[in-house]
Amino acid sequence: MVKRFLKLFNLTKVPALAVEMYNQVSRAATGDFYSHVADEIVDEAKRLGIKRVLDVGTGPGYLPLNIVRRSQDLRVIGVDINEKMINTARQNAIEFKVSPKRVYFAVANAERLPVYENEFDLIVSTEVLHHVQEPVKMLNQIHRALKPGGKAWIYDTTSDVSTMHLETHLDQMRKRLQAGKMNRTNASWVTLLRKREILFDSHSIRELAEILEKSKFKQFHFHREGVWVRMTVEKERVPFPERKGVR
Repeated sequence: MVKRFLKLFNLTKVPALAVEMYNQVSRAATGDFYSHVADEIVDEAKRLGIKRVLDVGTGPGYLPLNIVRRSQDLRVIGVDINEKMINTARQNAIEFKVSPKRVYFAVANAERLPVYENEFDLIVSTEVLHHVQEPVKMLNQIHRALKPGGKAWIYDTTSDVSTMHLETHLDQMRKRLQAGKMNRTNASWVTLLRKREILFDSHSIRELAEILEKSKFKQFHFHREGVWVRMTVEKERVPFPERKGVR
């Protein structure tokens, strides 16, 4: 939603007020979503014996913080293009009393990830794909960072969401914002921006499929969860080289 503010006012830097508002909105309005995703990540990591997870576009860091609070074994690296967001994520880690040994936040562009090739078994990204200028580049960077056979779970909203799912999401969001001490007028204004973001800034399922087909991923599928769609993508395993003369 911060990026929507930037588009509205043609800004090149994120104002501190916008970052703080985004931090408040993320905590109040999407806390349940982050908890749900964190549960899924922890279960998958436990099933596969994974020790490290990369979160691309971490924002104020609530997903990594939710993950490490649910698992003593996992370490999460959260990256975001905006330095102010990363500073906020670090402050949130201090508030949540999470050790920097468990969660590490760094400034990084999703289209140029500063990580090694074949480094991660599991990568997650929540509501970032429709914000980046070149989503295929972001996907190819995630592909590069994954180990062969590794998976990425990419969550995003879609413009072709059903009216029922959208209205349920907005109603729950408004109630959580008010419970988080945001007054009714501001809560209504934020939910209106949220509605516009989903309907006009997000991709449709068809558009997401076209983006994925242009990327290096050969295997992917979609799973609808309310206003959210989870795109599960997998990096192909490297085939064993043929051994000549052996039968």
